[in-house]
Amino acid sequence: MNQRGFSLTEIALTMVAAGTICVLVIPQLGNTYSGSGVDSARDAIVIMHGRARIAAVQRARPTALVLTKDEVVIRSKDPATGAVDTVGVPLDMAARYGVTVETMRDSVVFDPRGQAWETSSTLIYLSRGSEADTIQISALGKLLR
Repeated sequence: MNQRGFSLTEIALTMVAAGTICVLVIPQLGNTYSGSGVDSARDAIVIMHGRARIAAVQRARPTALVLTKDEVVIRSKDPATGAVDTVGVPLDMAARYGVTVETMRDSVVFDPRGQAWETSSTLIYLSRGSEADTIQISALGKLLR
């Protein structure tokens, strides 16, 4: 008699093997996802830093890269009128990347030449779960990774 299909033992062994692989792989995927959010957030802050410097030079006025716990925004102040403009769209770090931003200073101000006005470097700390990364901006506004 010719029987087709798999026996119960074969199916059970296959399920046990698949379950073991899932137990080993799934936690690693979670760590990879968490790390990618921190990496993406770091890249976004690097881009916002460049935009702030460019805006300061293009507008020929002081421009600040403002850092809060959840948001990064670029603000430019007109020295003649004192009016403050938001350059571009504020970036909500918590909603977009799921990270928190901690920093020693709430903003980095660039002069019309694109150089910072700080007395010391600024350290930006990004974290999400167990993953973390830092960005350092020198006193003159240069980005040090």
